Amino acid sequence: MAKNRKIKVIVKDPEKYFDLTGIKIKKGAVVQHEVIEVEELNKCECVELTKLQEKLLARNITKQEEVAGQKTEEVEKFLTDPELMNKLINEVNKNVAGEEDTILTIGLNACGRLVENASKTSYNVIPNDESGAGKDYTTENTLKVFVPEDKLTIRTRISPKVMNYWHNPKFEPNWTWDGRILYLKDVSDDVLNSEVMKTFTSDQTTATILINQMACDLETNGKPCVFCTTANSTPGGEQLRRFVLVPLDSSKEQTRKIKQFHAKRAVDGIKPERNKTIIEAMKCLERVKVNVPFAELLAQKFPDILITRTIFGTFIDIIKASAALHQYQRPTNEQGFVMANFQDYGFAREVLIKTTSKSGLIPITKNQRKILDIINFELDKNNPTQLKREHEYWTVKEISEKITFIQEIKNIYTNLNSLANSGFLKKGEKETIMSTIETNDGNRTSTKTITAYCIQEQDEFNLPKKEDLEAERNQVDDKRDKHDNNNNHNKDDKQGDI
Repeated sequence: MAKNRKIKVIVKDPEKYFDLTGIKIKKGAVVQHEVIEVEELNKCECVELTKLQEKLLARNITKQEEVAGQKTEEVEKFLTDPELMNKLINEVNKNVAGEEDTILTIGLNACGRLVENASKTSYNVIPNDESGAGKDYTTENTLKVFVPEDKLTIRTRISPKVMNYWHNPKFEPNWTWDGRILYLKDVSDDVLNSEVMKTFTSDQTTATILINQMACDLETNGKPCVFCTTANSTPGGEQLRRFVLVPLDSSKEQTRKIKQFHAKRAVDGIKPERNKTIIEAMKCLERVKVNVPFAELLAQKFPDILITRTIFGTFIDIIKASAALHQYQRPTNEQGFVMANFQDYGFAREVLIKTTSKSGLIPITKNQRKILDIINFELDKNNPTQLKREHEYWTVKEISEKITFIQEIKNIYTNLNSLANSGFLKKGEKETIMSTIETNDGNRTSTKTITAYCIQEQDEFNLPKKEDLEAERNQVDDKRDKHDNNNNHNKDDKQGDI
């Protein structure tokens, strides 16, 4: 029974059925739903299934129970290993060639499920690159290593309608999305930008939608870490601020690594087995509250621009995710908070470089990066190695003639305006020749001033390396200690005079 197949069932409890679907119907009526919808309806006991349907549903929809990990000596040794992160990445590399920085980024965001005191808008990820780059393959293999099976929900195909049914608090009051991962493959625009998705990626708990001409409130308990892959969909401006866009490695060197990886596996003929110690270790990790002692020092390193309000909080939360992953190696303070250290900062810095290196602090899609490259290098004729570049204004027609990866002109307009609003392009005017007519006095030209776009260079943003930030923090601490000691000496002298 395929997950997207529709089956017919009989309505048993019309009131519960209406609460879930917003559809008024009589008891005994035959209705048709997708399998995932039938799972929720059957769980709430508002439909009847035949014996055959019950067997098929049980076979195709695994009901996972939460199982605590066994804290053996091997598991504790693994969780206290200073090379914990590298060993997790190596475990993913059993099935994924290269992409170490992508694995780190996806893995740390997945570890956000372990942080109790994080922002609700953090840990939402879209691996964003060319079709065929391996987004789904890399994402799924990474999540299966970093996340216990009972905490990971994967859907290959889903619709906003189906998401409306999911774990309705009216019928599952004890269910929560906290501490869980929701991974949606190849989502469409209507799912990515739906009201229900906005509740999953923000601090909202209620969405109001129209069902059968009636306004219905949809409640959501908890907040999952959301991962989406998409070939053609683009998150809207509101959603783009809530998602981290993770580019994959599309270089020729990465292609060579993949070829060698598959060739070696073909020669060996052995499929690697998963490390059982790692599986148990990930189950042993608990949700914790995390403190970042050097957060005030970090605040000084970020520019005072609007996007920093979002990016800085997300960056702090990635540090917290690393500390939560390393909770067996980090001290706790008197309030029970796990204390992050500079190793956590180092991992978070790598994630920030991965997700913003080509676009400054503001997230942009792969198509928008390609548009900037077209204007910068093909139209402006600049060289990537040049320190100083020259830029001109170009019309939409001139730009669109170079674009082959976006078919509709309205989508080109949308992307150009988005880049202008984000400060990557300047929006201006350019006088263009509309027609030329030959006259006795010479050629007469008709011109028109139309909207044009010009590259606006971004200020470079670089966070200090882990060692440099730690040294700066130590200097600050030394100065404070010295100052405190001087004050104590002055107090002692005054008391001696008295």
